[in-house]
Amino acid sequence: SVNEVLKSDADIVCFQEFYKLRKTGRSRINQEQIDSLKEKYPYIVEAKGIDVMALSKYPMEHIPDSICKDRKKRRHESYRINIGDEVITLINVHLTSFNLQNEQLDLVENIIENNVDTLSREVTDSVYVKLTKAFKQRAEVAERLRCHMDTIEGNVIVCGDFNDDYMEEDERILIVLEAI
Repeated sequence: SVNEVLKSDADIVCFQEFYKLRKTGRSRINQEQIDSLKEKYPYIVEAKGIDVMALSKYPMEHIPDSICKDRKKRRHESYRINIGDEVITLINVHLTSFNLQNEQLDLVENIIENNVDTLSREVTDSVYVKLTKAFKQRAEVAERLRCHMDTIEGNVIVCGDFNDDYMEEDERILIVLEAI
């Protein structure tokens, strides 16, 4: 949550599923939080057409991706951050979700846990279609990301929402980047 970010005092923050620092009906952010974030993080890069953004205490600029200009297909944004004499490249990723409902997730987990070699009869076409579509999109995004990363020199950090539906809620970790 935004309050956790503010308490963490991180030097760099990446958001996913967040278009702009503004109060909207969908966002769970109030004006006081927005003002606090803007005060703490003078460098803010909001993406156009993709739901990621980054905030930094250090000078930061957007790096255009010359490999894939279609942001909806790219699913990542890159930033160059100057920390003293060091320059790092930060890539903020938001991978496609599998869009599985809880029952479908339980079914897939059951198949994995029981080492079933063939698809269970319980696996409906909808689960197969969703997984096939999501894996294809993820593979395409990963390929474009790899091509983009090959054009970057120096230190690179990749972070974001990888939409791992198998991770338990209490296993998710807030990653805080602090400049040295």
